Amino acid sequence: MIIIIFFSTMFLLMLVAVVLIIISTNKRKGRWGINTNSVVCPKCGETFPKIRKPANLRQALWGGGTCKQCGCEVDKWGNELALK
Repeated sequence: MIIIIFFSTMFLLMLVAVVLIIISTNKRKGRWGINTNSVVCPKCGETFPKIRKPANLRQALWGGGTCKQCGCEVDKWGNELALK
């Protein structure tokens, strides 16, 4: 009985993760999506490289980068992030 509950819970968690990924990818915003397109800096128009080197933990976990030309920090979708 416990095994059935465990696997049911795992299945529901994986289903929620897949739904979050699909919704974020379609909306092109949020942390959970997958961006396969090139990202362009919103300030200077510089294209980010496909293979990236994260500058901080947020970039390593959720994607995005820092523009080498102007220093603008963007998320994985190319939206400028507000500096905190």
